[in-house]
Amino acid sequence: RREVESLSSLEALFYFPHIWLFRHWLGLEDTPLFQVVDEATLAGNLAHRVFEYLLSEEDVLQWDRARLEGWLERTLERLVRQEGVVLLQFGRMAERVALRRTLARAAWRLLDMLRRGGWRVRATEQRLEGPFAEIRVRGIADLVLERGDELAVVDLKWGGKTYRSELIRNEADIQLTCYAHLTSDGQGFAHTAYFIIKQGVMLARDDAAFAEAQTIGSTQAPEEVQQTIWHRMEQTWRWRMTQLQHGVLEVRTGHTREALDRSANEHLYDFDPNDLFEMKADDHPFDEYKVLLGQVE
Repeated sequence: RREVESLSSLEALFYFPHIWLFRHWLGLEDTPLFQVVDEATLAGNLAHRVFEYLLSEEDVLQWDRARLEGWLERTLERLVRQEGVVLLQFGRMAERVALRRTLARAAWRLLDMLRRGGWRVRATEQRLEGPFAEIRVRGIADLVLERGDELAVVDLKWGGKTYRSELIRNEADIQLTCYAHLTSDGQGFAHTAYFIIKQGVMLARDDAAFAEAQTIGSTQAPEEVQQTIWHRMEQTWRWRMTQLQHGVLEVRTGHTREALDRSANEHLYDFDPNDLFEMKADDHPFDEYKVLLGQVE
């Protein structure tokens, strides 16, 4: 086992152990040389950087819309020259304008939600680390807020509204739960939400933190859901470690899913399935090890 896991490596271990083994244990990674960043990834990277800088401004919650848009225009222009130079190519002005408008609309909506909710920014890009099962886990929370004795953690995402909604609905929002647990030192509760920049929408289990949030209901209180998810995280980690100790490495892909599901009970090792996360039905979207697995035609 590794003594410290990141949230991305934990998710790989839970759902796709072969990726965890190849990428995080053996260190087999695809070279970044000559990789072309797609438009959505570029927009997401620029948006994330803009929001990081914006929310670090000391008096940002007092800004009016004109000041916000002026700041955003200057900041985005600088970032495009530094990190998104392809957007300066001939014929791509419309994309730059559209991106700036999207960011301006989303930023104003987020600031308005924070003001209306009485929140103040405690930290951006906060590094977190703490105990998890028999090891430690670390991560970086995009936005940590405080309101009196209350805390909230917001994960900023460029897109993926439907996917994030399903994570909340299925009680599989692992990263948010871990951020909340680490932010409160494992002793309390923190509200959690995704803010989808592209649509300017906040997604949460309830509207206790953000009245304007689109809520994905649950029969349990958010505090109880977080405890359930944390318990499943620890038990799923212990289950995967037990499998590896017995020499069992699950290779879960679209080709193997049915066979694995049929033989699932053979490798439970006395763990209760209700204490574990439900496995994914599809391939990992970025499985660069398909050649090793003989799945590339």
